[in-house]
Amino acid sequence: MNHRTRLDWMFLWCCLLRYSYLRLEKICLKAALKAVPGFGWAMQVACFVFIQRRWEDDKKHMANMLDYFCDIREPLQLLMFPEGTDLTGDNLDAVHDITVAYPKNIPQTERHLILGHFPREIHFHVRRFPAASLPSSSELEAWCRARWVEKESRLRDFYSGGRRGFAGEGVALVPPCKSELRVSLIKAASLLYWSGFIALCVTGLWLWAPVRLYFLVMVGVFVGQQKLIGGVELLELACHRYWKAAAEKRKEREGKTQ
Repeated sequence: MNHRTRLDWMFLWCCLLRYSYLRLEKICLKAALKAVPGFGWAMQVACFVFIQRRWEDDKKHMANMLDYFCDIREPLQLLMFPEGTDLTGDNLDAVHDITVAYPKNIPQTERHLILGHFPREIHFHVRRFPAASLPSSSELEAWCRARWVEKESRLRDFYSGGRRGFAGEGVALVPPCKSELRVSLIKAASLLYWSGFIALCVTGLWLWAPVRLYFLVMVGVFVGQQKLIGGVELLELACHRYWKAAAEKRKEREGKTQ
């Protein structure tokens, strides 16, 4: 995916939600974001892939995380911005090349969203490359660079006014599996849910001491585990590797016994 604004990933979530793919989404992002209160903790629990942007340190961590995802056999999509991250073609079903364009206005930071400056239009161009069509790992960097050249050409055509780069078969304002009414109902339900959730949390913290105590305990737990362990996702990974090693030893002993 191209990286036009800090909020690209958030807008892609809206697109994935409309296609019912959001539950499969994981994001590869910089490790500093895991310390953000609330959002960062939620991303740890969701087992996102946090990187230091130092390949020597990140290579082993990414390999461990991808092995874990393969072991638990949970289908997932991993969002990456490959201008800063290496990638191999092992254990992939496909690569989706996503190009995003903002023809009206481009909110750059969370501050713009708080002020109500939402993008008036967002256009996605998605092209799927099956794993069988991908080159070998040694040639993947050149393949990514070629896709980047195509992105630049596609965006130039788009912003020139013709929008030729985003036209063609499969273009739709609403996914064919959902009607405008259903999308509107989901949007309304989401707004009601999160508005009510935030209001309930604020009310609970203001009125009830047990809620405040629970909140403080949770803050202490997340801050403490991050200092000691590095993150919930690392704890989950360590537990998985421990039980996997224990299962392998048990099978080995059983095999010797037989």
